[in-house]
Amino acid sequence: MPVRRAPTDGDERAVAEAVRLALDPAVTFTDAAPHLVGPEEVEATRQTFAALVAGLGAFRVEVGDVEVDGGRARFVVDVYAAGRPVQVGLGGEAEKRAGTWQLRTTTFCGALASVPLLVCP
Repeated sequence: MPVRRAPTDGDERAVAEAVRLALDPAVTFTDAAPHLVGPEEVEATRQTFAALVAGLGAFRVEVGDVEVDGGRARFVVDVYAAGRPVQVGLGGEAEKRAGTWQLRTTTFCGALASVPLLVCP
């Protein structure tokens, strides 16, 4: 498991939580949507993703190396399923809109790229 700098301040922790909520298939789409830029564009993809990985168990999203610059943030995500790495070292971006950190669509789709059969806008 790679070592990443853990989020330390309020914005860094808020970014990490937004990423986790957006990517964790156990989180309902209703709870994830506020943390996605353009959630309507990716709703079907996220629902399909959640259904496909539902049986894997032990799914976790680790977010680290968060760097906040005003209303934009960069971070690194490591995704694990059934105790094994699925995506490691995925760089991503988020932006703060109306006080809520949101994962960019390109980052969301990049995180799901390793799952066959998923089409992401």
